[in-house]
Amino acid sequence: MKSEYLRITGGTPLEGTVRAAGAKNAITKLLV
Repeated sequence: MKSEYLRITGGTPLEGTVRAAGAKNAITKLLV
């Protein structure tokens, strides 16, 4: 079983929501 998680590093607080329904790969590309 593959667990999914987002690792976010940095000093800036993040606000908002992330929907990882069908764009799991797209989310990591947007954060980079």
